Amino acid sequence: MAMAVLEDGKVAWSGGFGVRGVSDSAPVDANTVFEAASLSKPVVAYVALKLVDAGTLDLDRPLREYGIVPDLADARANRITTRMILSHTTGLQNERFGNEPLVLAFEPGERFQYSGEGFLLLQRLLESMTGQSLEVLSRNMLLDSLGMTRSGFVWRDEFADNAAIGHGDFKIARSPSRSGKARASSSFHTTAHDYALFVRALMHPRGLGDQTFKQMLTPQVHVAPGIDWGLGWALETTAGAPAAWHWGDNSNSGFTAFVWADPDRRRGVVYFANSTTGLSIVRDVLAIMEGTHAAPGFMGYEGYDAPSWVVRHRVDEVIRVQGVGAGLETYQRLKSRYDVSAFQESQLNTLGYRFLALGRPADAVALFEANVRQFPNSSNAFDSWGDGLSAMGNTEAAIASYLKSYELDHGNDLALRKVKRLRQ
Repeated sequence: MAMAVLEDGKVAWSGGFGVRGVSDSAPVDANTVFEAASLSKPVVAYVALKLVDAGTLDLDRPLREYGIVPDLADARANRITTRMILSHTTGLQNERFGNEPLVLAFEPGERFQYSGEGFLLLQRLLESMTGQSLEVLSRNMLLDSLGMTRSGFVWRDEFADNAAIGHGDFKIARSPSRSGKARASSSFHTTAHDYALFVRALMHPRGLGDQTFKQMLTPQVHVAPGIDWGLGWALETTAGAPAAWHWGDNSNSGFTAFVWADPDRRRGVVYFANSTTGLSIVRDVLAIMEGTHAAPGFMGYEGYDAPSWVVRHRVDEVIRVQGVGAGLETYQRLKSRYDVSAFQESQLNTLGYRFLALGRPADAVALFEANVRQFPNSSNAFDSWGDGLSAMGNTEAAIASYLKSYELDHGNDLALRKVKRLRQ
């Protein structure tokens, strides 16, 4: 991981820990390039707000008036504004997969729902009104002026001289997202040092008017106890003036990230990890920043030392090396060492889907079956067992499991749809 700490509005320390990857033993430093994942969004928000200050963009003017129309047949989408996008109140889903259509979950502006798709709409708007790509626009309006020379929304070959490779569990490398096409929601590449320069701009508002800066850090929508959302930033409101924060999770490529900043006290921290479990240390990192923090609880990531994580990781490791039988024996033995909270229904279920994804359906079925025995009244457990049996080609048993799932929960229409598909 790479990390930077800000004190008194200055980068007080930056550096790295560990190595760039399993196949690259060079040490990580403050200039190692990482995928920033959703830490892309505050950067895009800053660019958009600079256009607001320039009089080019109106936060409350519907996108359709700029000629940007979302590709969904729902007239309510015509009401979506830039303010709604930056505060995640558009009603759009977070991310589309394959040919999945855009949908609205509620009236735009009604409430909070995190949406990367909204930021892709904003990218279309920014590029359309300026005639510049997001990569060029961000460089011209922000990155160059802040000295962020090893950052960009598009991968550059020059980054490769010092770049991290992301990993999943057990040091398994994942394919990096080194795309030549910018995505406002997630494609930013940067370093701990560069991003700290961006965070420093929050301490000495660079390039934003006073009112625009104030709006950015003013709660636009309440999200959860102690958590609101401003314009491009999540806000902790547990003590005094709000602190701005955001997290990033590109688990598919093995990168995670976190940033927290208190503009009033001019303090902050940012880190990037080349690990899917990098957000398991958020509580410990925030401990260096005084005060009570609501962000970790809202994010909901397991701590690296949480019994549930320790149990799952150990059982996973044993199954990979010794087989599912030994893994389930380990699971039972660990029950004498940890509280019952470490053995909830999600434990074996999560492991089952993990081995299903690894192309080991027999192991997955054994895990799902063990979960059904442990939680015989769980609709979800039977639904998952059905998924494993279906992957094994055991159609009749899968159908029986799905029907049992529906019997336990008549609201699980998905189980019936799976039965219908298998019977075709």
